[in-house]
Order: sequence, then structure tokens, then C-alpha cells
Amino acid sequence: MLYSFDIFETTLLRDTLTPSGVFYRVYLALAERLPDFAQITPDDFLAARINAERVARESSTSEEITIAAIWKELADMLDLQYESWMAEVEMECESLALFPVADTVRRIDRARKEFGRVLFISDTYFPATFLRKILEAHSLIQGEDKLYASSEYGKTKKSGSLFELVLDAEKILPSGLIHFGDNLHSDIRIPNSLGIQTSCCFAPILSRIAVATLNGIPVSNQKLQDLIGYGRKFQQECGSESRPSAINRLVGDFIGPTCLTMAAWALKRAQARGIKRLYFAARDGRLLWIAARSIAHHYGDIDCRYLYTSRKALLLPAVLETNRSGLSWLRRSYESTNICDTLSKLGMEYGQLQHLLAPLNLHPLTPLDSEQRWTALFSILANREAREMILNNAKSLRLEVIRYFEEAGIFDGVKFGLVDVGWYMTCQSAMRQILESVGNFNLDVGLYLGLAVERLPPSRAGSSEALFNTPAADIRNTFSPFHLESNRAGLLEHIVGLAEHPSTIGYASGKPVFAASRISQDFLNTIHAIHAAVEDYCLGANLKTLGDDWSTGNCRQLLFPLISGFFTNPDPEILKLIQPLEISVNQEGVGNQPLFKPLRIRDLIRYFKRGNSFLAKSDWPEADLVVTTPLLRKTFEFSKTASSALKSMLRPDNQPSP
Repeated sequence: MLYSFDIFETTLLRDTLTPSGVFYRVYLALAERLPDFAQITPDDFLAARINAERVARESSTSEEITIAAIWKELADMLDLQYESWMAEVEMECESLALFPVADTVRRIDRARKEFGRVLFISDTYFPATFLRKILEAHSLIQGEDKLYASSEYGKTKKSGSLFELVLDAEKILPSGLIHFGDNLHSDIRIPNSLGIQTSCCFAPILSRIAVATLNGIPVSNQKLQDLIGYGRKFQQECGSESRPSAINRLVGDFIGPTCLTMAAWALKRAQARGIKRLYFAARDGRLLWIAARSIAHHYGDIDCRYLYTSRKALLLPAVLETNRSGLSWLRRSYESTNICDTLSKLGMEYGQLQHLLAPLNLHPLTPLDSEQRWTALFSILANREAREMILNNAKSLRLEVIRYFEEAGIFDGVKFGLVDVGWYMTCQSAMRQILESVGNFNLDVGLYLGLAVERLPPSRAGSSEALFNTPAADIRNTFSPFHLESNRAGLLEHIVGLAEHPSTIGYASGKPVFAASRISQDFLNTIHAIHAAVEDYCLGANLKTLGDDWSTGNCRQLLFPLISGFFTNPDPEILKLIQPLEISVNQEGVGNQPLFKPLRIRDLIRYFKRGNSFLAKSDWPEADLVVTTPLLRKTFEFSKTASSALKSMLRPDNQPSP
């Protein structure tokens, strides 16, 4: 008994996602070697390469063609003088793109242990010597193993003649061979018709996130296809490690490409601005920092550092005036607060100002829910007595911030940039104010994933660049992957900003001071595993094949489908993995909310009453549905479908004419 294995899409996969993806890399390689090749567009080259193979097959008298025959036709189509090294460029690109399928490797090892050797049978235009070299490089072909390539014999699996040749050469009956392959015709039906046993060995399917991502991109987005293809390779190569497969999927399909894209964009923007150092703001910038330091050597070795900071740690130290403008950060449109909580942000207790607040009917739990109450509070804070207390608190805290900044190298005299997820630039503004108060003007720019329309102006925060900007209220922007009002942004910053430490609440003796930790040891282990996976992903990424175009526009086209695909098609195992994460309502960690939660029967009743407006209040309704019990989930899904159909029927344009 012998086992035989197909090669492409069974034993070996391409990290380009599609076979034609290799042709784009061939184009780039040829453009480097041929001065006039840049006149040919990538799309023209891909079309010519596909057509050259078709013409070569049509004109061939053999069942199979060779790579040389294809390139002779291709050179003619591109008005080039054919040389053998051109075909070798494609083989080199193909070789670099291929990686083994873990499950098939295990099958090969078991078959070899049981029967001593295995066969490899492939329909291919590549030379057998080339295939053998690749298989040897991955330790897939050994000792007495044999390789049968259609290009060498002019016979194919597709016709059955190559299988017949193998049976004759090996001197075995059809019943003595079991063939593994992915092609239903060439690897299953044809050998079955010859009496050969077969087993369908499909290539690893893409995850639901990857499929959703691909559904949201144009066909021409080759870089994103390559990122998804690399994600599949990453998951295959990490499959035998101790990390849970859900972590490898989370990183391979979403966190890895998202962080790599933003990190490459930030490094390229830093290069363009002549910046030699980037600080990644805690905690949202934790994974971005890991990604950036892993690839910084491709971008002039920009110094990437992690900065322990937060709004709570910087806003009060940055206060230089206690008027409404100087304390505007106390009032946030998305935050409900009261007198006591607001005073705590200033390092004060109600009792210190009770004699000023009580006469105005402002008590500890009085909600600040009107313009009148805010005006009254700001007038008290501008009072000489209150002003002196606030400024003294701010000054003492500012000295601690400056001491930490000195330890972090911010006073080294190097121009630097600040990298963060977003959204209002309050940290950048506070940091700039603190630094400029002592004559440090080295903060050059803030680099963000996204910025809100309500962000602070350049006069306060300084220069900034962002990959996305939320649209103004009167603009319908369907391209933005998040809208702050739907809290997609809040979800994103918590998932991409998986830090192993709590929020920074201040500084002492040049070191950060953290809030009490709410992270369990089990989830801390998960976070560390995700950090290691992100580093592995970025170190393994081939930035040369991904190209050097990390412009703002191109990165937007990469990130939009990645973010949309992740949130609209959540993976149940990934949801289970990140379930301990919470959405922070404030810096104090009070009133935190889960990222998602299962829907209950009462939610179904509310949905019947309010429709989609009820689901819109959820931060992540798609995830809520996934973690809901199956029966209730089906009821919700049926209700949504029925509701949509009913609304469609009741539209005026769908009503029958009288």
C-alpha cells in the first residue's frame, strides 16, 4: 500500500491567498530588473500572464505545458525579448510564497511511518526539480519518496494518464494506492474511475472574519488579500504551538493586520516628517507599540517607546488656569457626572468647597445635567480660594509628570511623535501644555487611527494626522469603519489596546502609578499570549512582498474591511476569549460595561416594541446575538427578517396601484 499526495492547495499553500497573487510579486520583481518595465501596469501584466498560459495550452500538443512555454508567450505579449531568467523570477516568487499545510504534514508523517515512503503527484507547469527543491526545503520529501510532475512526463492527473504512469512505474495495482488531494475532478473522480482510493483533502478554509473581510474589498486590493493570505500562513505555522487556536485566529485575521498596518503607516509618516522617536500612549497603544518595534528596522530604526499615560494622569497637571476654558475637559458630552465626581477629577473633596457650593444648591450628588449648573460650578472654581487649591494640586502633580517624562527620555532634545488610537486629542493637548510650560517644544505631531469632529483644535493640541476622521453631523460618510456615537471606536480601542497593566492614574518618583488591577490571572495569561502572537505575526510578515505603499489612502482601504469584517461577523471562540474585557465609562473604572452580553427574553419584548432602535443602543449587537442562546437567537433573527419584509411591503412605492 502506498499513499500519494497532491502538492498545491493540499500539501503546500500560498501566502498570497490566490495563485494569481504571486503574479503581482513577479511584476514587482521584474520592475526592479527591467528599466522600461514600469511602463506596464500591474493589471496589464496580470492579464497578460493569465492569457499567456491559456495560449500556451491551446498551442501545445502535449497534455501539459512548461513554465518556459508560458514565458515565451508572455514575453511576446509584453514586447520583451525572452530570457530564461524571467521564468526563474516567477519560480523564485512562487517558492517564497509557499508554506506547508500542517494537517497534510501530519498525514504524510503517519503514512511514511506506516509504509516507509510516500508519493507526490502534481499537475503543474513547474519543473519537477523545482518542486523537489521546495519539498526538501520544508522536509516534506525524504529518502525513497518519489515525485511525479505532469510537466516532466507530459501526462496529467486531469486525464488520468499520470495516475496510470504512476501505477506502472511503482508496479502496483490501483487498489494499492490511496491518493489525497483537493481537486474534486483531478484528485477524486478520475483516480476513483481507475480504481484508486481517494480522500478529499481541502486546504484550510478561511475563517468567518476573513471571509467577511474579503466580501468588503474590491478585487484589486492585492495588499489586503496578501495580508489575509499571510494570516492563514501564520495560523498554520502556529497551529502546533501551545497558544489556543482562537488567539492565532484573532491575531492572524484581525489584530495582526490591523496593528501592522497602523504601525507601518505611523513609521512612514514619522520618516516623512524627520521624526526619530515615537511614543505609543498607554494603554490603547500597547499592541501598536509591539507591532512598530518589530518592524522599525525597515524604516530607519525609528526609536519606538511605550509611554505610561492617560487622561487622568495628565489633565489636572496640565491646568494653568481655572476658568471655563482651562477646565473645559471636566465637561464631556458622552459622560454623565455629578458634583462630587467632578471635584474628584481636580483632586478635591466636596467638603473643601461646601461653603461655596451649598448656597447654590449644589450638593455632592447633584447631577451636572444643565447649562445653569455647569455655569454655577465654573464660577465657583474660578473663585480665588478654589483657584489656589486647584493650581497647587496641579503644580505638585505637574512636577511628578515632568520627572517621569525625564525618565522616559522626552527631555533628550529629540523631536518626537505621539501615537494613539484616538479620538479627541485630550492627552496630546495636556502633554503639550505641560511640556511647553517648561520650554520643551519637541512634540511634533500626534498620529491616530481616528479623530472625532469634536477633537481639540491645533491651537491647543498641536499638529495631528489620522487615518480616519468621523464625519460631520450633516455628512453621510459610508466609508468610515466606526462612528463614535455607535461606540465602535470604544470597542476598537479596547480590543486593539490589550494592555497587561491597569490605567495610569499618576506618577511618583519618576515612575507610573496604576489603578487597582481588575485583571484576573487567567486573562492576564491570555493577554501575554496575544502580545507574543502579535510580535510573531509582525516579525514574520514579509514587508517587501507587501510593498512600501503605506500611504493614508491605502491604509484606509486596508483597515476599513478588516474592522468591518471583524465586528459584523464575530467568531464565537474569539468572543469567549475576550469576554473579560470591559468598556471603560471613565478613568476611575466605575460603571464599566461588558463588550457584549447575551440577549434575554425581555430584550426580545423590547425589540418588538422599539425595533432596530433597541438594537442600536447595544455597543456590539452582532456579538450579543452570537452569545445568545440558540433558540432566542433564531427568534431574534426571524423577527428582524420579518420586520424588514413587512416594512418593505408597506413602503408607498411597493403598494399596488388602485
